[in-house]
Amino acid sequence: LLCAMSKVNEVDVVKMNRQPLHERFILKYLPYYDKLKEEVTEHIVKIKSGLASSLLLRECRPGLQFWISQIESMINVYGYCFTKEDHIMFVKIIYELLASPDIDYPTAEYLCTALVALLKKWYYISPKDLQLNWKVLFALYERVIALDLDDGFQEVVPKGLPVVLTNAVKLSSMYFSKEATQEILNRLRPSIGFLTGQIKMNIFITLCNFLPAAMSPNERECGYELWFDELMYWWQNMPNSGMWEYYFVELLQRLAKNNVGCIDWNPHMNFIFNKILRQFRLSVKDTRDSSNFNLGGTVKSYDLKIMGSLVCYMATPKNDVLKYLDRLFKAVQSYCHPSNSGKWQNAIFSFIEALCLNICERLNRERCPRKGWLATIPDDCQLDDQYVSKLVSSILPCVQAGMFGKGSSAIVASCFHYLSRMDPAAVVPIVLDSCESSLLSITEPHRMQQSLASMISVGLPLLRLARHDANGLRLIPFLKSLQSTIDVFDFSKISTILETLSYFFQLLPLVDNCDTPLFVDNLNDIEKELCAGTALFEDIVDGFVDWLLYALTSYGNNVSNGNSNAPDDCPEANVYKEAVSAVGRFLLANSSDMVVKNAMENILRFAEENEFESGMAMVYIAELCCYACEANFDYCFKRIWNLYFGRLKSMITEETKNEEEVHFLIINNIMALDQFLRFQGKSIVEFVDDMLELFDLLLPLQAPTAVNCYSVIVETVLMQLTEVKLDDAERNKEALNQSVDRFIAIRNWGEQFDSKNFQMTWKFPGQAEVDAVSRIFEKILYPQLRLLEQPEKLTKNQIVKCLNLTRHCISGASVVLPFMDGKLIDVTSSKVPRDVIANHSVYDCYPSIIIGGPLDCDGKNIRNMVKDTVNNLLDYMLANREHETAVLEEICWIYQDLLMSRGCSMENCSVLEEELTNLHKKMSDEVKGRNGMTKILFAFKVKLFHQKRLVCDCEMVHNESHTEVFSKLFKLLTSPYNEIREYARGVFNNCFETFPFSSKFVFDMLLDTIAKYNNDSNDIASRARFKGAMRMLHDCNEIIRFCDSIWQATYKLWMSLARCPFPREPLEIAMFMKMGKQIQSCFQVYSIKFTMPEEVVKMGHLLCENFYMPSYITEADIEEAVVQERQRNENNEQ
Repeated sequence: LLCAMSKVNEVDVVKMNRQPLHERFILKYLPYYDKLKEEVTEHIVKIKSGLASSLLLRECRPGLQFWISQIESMINVYGYCFTKEDHIMFVKIIYELLASPDIDYPTAEYLCTALVALLKKWYYISPKDLQLNWKVLFALYERVIALDLDDGFQEVVPKGLPVVLTNAVKLSSMYFSKEATQEILNRLRPSIGFLTGQIKMNIFITLCNFLPAAMSPNERECGYELWFDELMYWWQNMPNSGMWEYYFVELLQRLAKNNVGCIDWNPHMNFIFNKILRQFRLSVKDTRDSSNFNLGGTVKSYDLKIMGSLVCYMATPKNDVLKYLDRLFKAVQSYCHPSNSGKWQNAIFSFIEALCLNICERLNRERCPRKGWLATIPDDCQLDDQYVSKLVSSILPCVQAGMFGKGSSAIVASCFHYLSRMDPAAVVPIVLDSCESSLLSITEPHRMQQSLASMISVGLPLLRLARHDANGLRLIPFLKSLQSTIDVFDFSKISTILETLSYFFQLLPLVDNCDTPLFVDNLNDIEKELCAGTALFEDIVDGFVDWLLYALTSYGNNVSNGNSNAPDDCPEANVYKEAVSAVGRFLLANSSDMVVKNAMENILRFAEENEFESGMAMVYIAELCCYACEANFDYCFKRIWNLYFGRLKSMITEETKNEEEVHFLIINNIMALDQFLRFQGKSIVEFVDDMLELFDLLLPLQAPTAVNCYSVIVETVLMQLTEVKLDDAERNKEALNQSVDRFIAIRNWGEQFDSKNFQMTWKFPGQAEVDAVSRIFEKILYPQLRLLEQPEKLTKNQIVKCLNLTRHCISGASVVLPFMDGKLIDVTSSKVPRDVIANHSVYDCYPSIIIGGPLDCDGKNIRNMVKDTVNNLLDYMLANREHETAVLEEICWIYQDLLMSRGCSMENCSVLEEELTNLHKKMSDEVKGRNGMTKILFAFKVKLFHQKRLVCDCEMVHNESHTEVFSKLFKLLTSPYNEIREYARGVFNNCFETFPFSSKFVFDMLLDTIAKYNNDSNDIASRARFKGAMRMLHDCNEIIRFCDSIWQATYKLWMSLARCPFPREPLEIAMFMKMGKQIQSCFQVYSIKFTMPEEVVKMGHLLCENFYMPSYITEADIEEAVVQERQRNENNEQ
């Protein structure tokens, strides 16, 4: 085993024995799936190799810390792609490390986080495969929770450790031994204090967290049966309640969820439902003196959402839960009415929402059972359709009564969402009746907004049942009548209507099927009426587009240029932005050409005939044209391009090019053109000559506002040429435009995701796109770099213009630009590898660009070329023109793009994730699960996953280019100007998150700056450098955490602070004191001595069995690691 590495390839060995537990289902729909599987295998090999190296070489920090985090990262991205044996081995390694008495709190936190990630899919590993000793976590839990409850030690325990440790305990309890329950009871029960009437909360909470709640059927007598009756007795007979009830109810919830139908809840039913009723804290009138009092008092001892989950899993057809629920909801129904508003309404509806959600999840569990070691729910305990219908009929009156409540409309809509998934036939007609009556309500106009929120929540079942249920016939007339209710002066009402329309426009194929019955014989009567109703679609589309264009005319004429470009967050602007999104993204894209023809022509004609002073109005019109272009590229693109280009060409003259401020109409049209070019799916490579002609027109403009606007167009064009596009619009249009006998649109309302027939169209940039990018670089990037080589000849605005264009060129084409190259630098002296696997499966789809030809015949890396030019410029600016902060700000952003930008930013992913969350709330079916997911929702998930792949797991190795950039950024970090220091600090923080161990490059520079601090009030530069260095050290914990020796780094930092003069300014003093406290906390947080447990070292050997020992580790290295560990501990103690 300890020989040199065999000639057999590590990856090949893993492939031969690799049977992954589970990989993400979504991976199969990525265009590079085959390469991705190889990448995952390589990732697993690297993780096992890195873990083995860390254990054998006894390196806890940073080697082991880094590779444990890689396990968590791999699970988050790929799922459980490793084998069952590897899964168990990872858990055992982490668990043995937690057993070490030398473990410190930060290490325990990241180990527990990884343990939660490994055990949260508990059904992959059974207790027969894995046994965990409860005493290991108990010792750590006792130490951590005791400190956490002590106010004097709040700074000792990391904020996230108690929560993540508690979660780890609950998940690990599934794998405690058969005897663990009795041992835990023997250890804790005598100290709880039941007989005294004063429960020791800390001990009882520990008991509730550690008691196993999931076990196989043959082990229940030595599991919950040992404590269930006793604890239920004390719960019902304790005179005082408190926070301990929360943890006990949570324990009961976990017990009920994992043992459905195995526990007789009938003896406790009356007490539990009495507790629920009192927890609503209803206001009850005392008939003796006409006063009101709260039933149940003011103390909230547990979460009603947990109680809702408990009741859900208590329910079976064999017990009385349904009867008690019926009584409960009848008792509180009057409190749900809007006239009886109060705090109790949120409590009641929170309970109902949690109950309905858990019922949906339980139905999915019963009807789509997952293979696992826990016993399935017995057939006679499962909830059949009849039982669910009775349950819905009990809940529905309360939800219906609260539909128009002022403060509970959102949570009531959520309740309708879950109820409609459980029994759509009972719920949908009620919501439709309320919506139709609300449209006619004059005295209570607010009712319409609240009813429309509920309409969205039941929209998916309504669409899918439309062709079988007569209620579906009411949908199209309802959408038609919504247009007449739009009030242009009520922005809140418009927003709700637009949200409703956009929701249905996404899920409704807007196709006129009125002639379908003439060609198709197998339609039922309801389907024939639906087909006749689709004749209204054209009127709906035309009417809505006409209203939108009228509204944009009013908005554009009433908002002057002086206040239109900046305030894009006002209610009016938000409403029109939402309207444009609803029409463009869904109405135009999801309509047949016959239905949308008139509307699209009206949009294009409107854009041609109107030019407003309002910049936002122009952008909204351009966005409409962008969506029209997505719907029919051949018809729209050239027409709109000629429109905006022609306007700019007529307005830009020779005099305009040298003006410091240009006419606002030029700015408006540049912004509009940029928005128009952001369409999805189609490539603009065949129009690159037109783009170059546009740049020839815009580049001579010197006005800073114009430069900022057309620089963004450069980035947009480059992104359009280089990004991988998901183009489903063309195939969707082909389906919508089929003959009426081949595509029956009414049968595709709320189209369901079909894993067997689902296809996605991906478009990759080819050589033509690469050539187009090269031409743009020759036109824009390279000339700017040549100008920047002689900054003394340029004004500030000229330098800013060059840097602005350079930055947007790099950002726009970042996905095809290789990272900066240079001689690799080993960050640490350790033999444990630190490399992160690259996204080769993604980037192999892209061609790479290097410059060549007349500029540099050697084909130099473009990022390196930009870096060298900017470095020289920065040196010149700091030496001669440091006061021009606009230039320094641009340099900061260029450095960030050079270091990290590769096709997608974290901010863009965050926006997409938020949009996915909103889609999931509206379009998911919790009862059917993935089988009931809408097609549009799944496609969006695939798109988001591809974008996230561009952000995470990039290959971040350190080379000389990085050190150059870090040294230059450090000069900006210690700038005399506060805003520049903040920009540089932001770039550094992003680097520390992306580049593992990169903080070590700047640590010594920070200490040197602190040591040279001069508190002389006249030495402004020294004080500015001190502020920048102190702020950087205080805000970024990674600087110390990723050092080979935390205590060596802490010692250096402490000595630097001790030797520098005490600051004078309050801000400087505050930072100085905070750093002192941070150093002081190291003595309580980090362990001084750490000895790697021998059991863990043995596991390092076991990890190597499947793929041989890493070639860089020898037996001598392993023996030397023991000596180094001893020396490290001695040095830390000194």
